[in-house]
Amino acid sequence: STHNIPKLSHVSSEFLQWFVGFSDGEGNFLISPDLKKITVKFRFKINLHVDDLSVLQLIESTLGVGKAKLSENGKYATYEVITFEDIQKVIIPIFNTFPLLTTKSLDFNDFKEAVNIKEKLGSLTSIQFNQINKLKAGMNAQRTDYTKYNSNLITINSYWFLGFVEGEGTFGFKSLVPYFQVAQKNHSQGVLEAIKLFLKNLPRTHMDTLTTSTSNTHAIINKKTNVISYIVTDVDVLYDYIQPFFEIGRAHV
Repeated sequence: STHNIPKLSHVSSEFLQWFVGFSDGEGNFLISPDLKKITVKFRFKINLHVDDLSVLQLIESTLGVGKAKLSENGKYATYEVITFEDIQKVIIPIFNTFPLLTTKSLDFNDFKEAVNIKEKLGSLTSIQFNQINKLKAGMNAQRTDYTKYNSNLITINSYWFLGFVEGEGTFGFKSLVPYFQVAQKNHSQGVLEAIKLFLKNLPRTHMDTLTTSTSNTHAIINKKTNVISYIVTDVDVLYDYIQPFFEIGRAHV
């Protein structure tokens, strides 16, 4: 399908939706003010395990901006977009066109507002610099205000979900019981509710199974970290819905 991002006319909407889902899980919008020079640098960054460098190289080659590389200590892989024009003409248009669904959307909105301040002025006045600094101070780990986050507007699509699971999903066994899990900070619980509904509406693939139900998808809250995990342990559901989705979905991205 098509989209209206001039710099990315060669990139499919499906890939961009996957990238936004992946960014909801792993992306970071960073502002670095320099008080001495009254200047600000902007970065979009993804940090992954060193074994995942190839997916960052895929993002780099597909979007045509940024740099995927190993960290200096070789312990993790990073993808960074630091050129202001690339932030303006590629990164911001992607997330304007295909919105983030977690509370990371709030960080993006503050990031975009700061970019717009710099874009209009070129060289910053101290007042504008302080405005940007204030935006930075309320972002990411420092965020305390979630009032602008509206989880009622969330709609999950397959490509976003595939990307999000690549960032935040887990497949495993606990006491020999297979499970699929996605987790988020409790402020993004609305996303997990939407994912639960999305999973319920997945097409059933293996019609020979007599009884299936997603009703035992359950939530676990870690009170120390404020992380909510949704876990699917029903083998029929995993076999009928989850496994086929990822077998089919992976072929599209």
